[in-house]
Amino acid sequence: MKKKAIIKISIISVVAFLAILFSFLSFNVAGRNYEFVGFARALNESLDFNGGYYADYNTTGFEDEEKYDKTVLEIESILNSYNVRDAKVFKSSDGKIRVEAPKSDSIESILTSIGAGELKIRTSSDASSDVIISGRNVKSVYATQYQTSAYDYQWGAYVLFDDEGKNALETATKSATSSNSVTIYFFRGDDDSSFFQLQISENVTAGYMFISSTSMTEAYANSLAIQLRSGSLPLVVNTFGEVSTFKTQNHIMLGAAIASGVLLLALVILLVVRYRELGLLALVSLVMFTGLSLFLMQTIDYFELSIAGLAGLVLSLILFAFAHIYIFENIKKEYAIGRKISTSFKNGFNKSNLVIVDVSVVFAVLGLFTFLIGGGALKAFGMSLFVCSILSLVISLVITRTLAFSYLAFNKSNNKRLNLTREEGVDEIG
Repeated sequence: MKKKAIIKISIISVVAFLAILFSFLSFNVAGRNYEFVGFARALNESLDFNGGYYADYNTTGFEDEEKYDKTVLEIESILNSYNVRDAKVFKSSDGKIRVEAPKSDSIESILTSIGAGELKIRTSSDASSDVIISGRNVKSVYATQYQTSAYDYQWGAYVLFDDEGKNALETATKSATSSNSVTIYFFRGDDDSSFFQLQISENVTAGYMFISSTSMTEAYANSLAIQLRSGSLPLVVNTFGEVSTFKTQNHIMLGAAIASGVLLLALVILLVVRYRELGLLALVSLVMFTGLSLFLMQTIDYFELSIAGLAGLVLSLILFAFAHIYIFENIKKEYAIGRKISTSFKNGFNKSNLVIVDVSVVFAVLGLFTFLIGGGALKAFGMSLFVCSILSLVISLVITRTLAFSYLAFNKSNNKRLNLTREEGVDEIG
């Protein structure tokens, strides 16, 4: 019995130790150009943690759920293409889209370009003239290089049109020759002036164009591609308000971190002082809960290190504390009325199971509901509460139970080591 108990306690302790170790340890992987960063450092950081920018957009036709989802995915793709890491794109029930992005040299211009409205191509610089090609006729856009000679390359934007756009472009450039070029003008939304104009000296029949100039740089090609691509989103997107700066709420984040630390310290003291060796076993479970929570949170894109995310983690920590205190108090009550230590353990856990499951399920459902209906910060809160509530339930009723019953192989009679006391005049009844 003791050998089995030692094996169980050792395995759980090693897993808990590794979970917390890999949460904060960073190292270079031998033989690979790769650095492992701890789970805690790998957490997504929110705007209120590090500051950054955000922009709100109106959409036209958001009732089409498929196009709405494709627009969000396309905006995410645009941001990823131009190395805007850790950006978040959120939908709302009223058809708006919010983008939150960390600080970046080009982020303001990118966010502004996304919300400048639909792409409109005209054969006149007059904004009231007919539109020959719109954003809905564009199938693909990307910045690239074109080989102009054996050694030279030129930057530009490649644009592919659908059949309607192909036919319109062919018709518009039918009269184009080297001596009689046709100029087309690129507009966005309701702008009065074009953001780019292109002289075409031959009839374009292939359905695609490479838009460039001899002096075009990589940066300008990327900027042009963003304009063309964001003007061709499945839904027409317009900026609602201005691109805004989000300042780090240092005092709030510091307060939340201090509150979390105080809560954790108070829990440790309570477990050790009131329940002694049983409390020490619970600390092993707490270490595992902390490490696995950080591991799970850094694997989920929807979670971010923010005030809301911390609130979800703190609530789940309170749930973890409640579950263990409730179990241990039931054990103390069972022993107080005359039960043996082993019987008190068994009855204490059995009487606690249903309540802990009920409370954990309520917390998990609350987290899931918040995640599904909320946006932005609420999703981080809901996801952390949902995942960590389930994790707390499993650790409380499986891991802590295993540790407690393994402990009985070493102590079935010494109540002082567990801070257990009998009511006055009560004899042991089994």
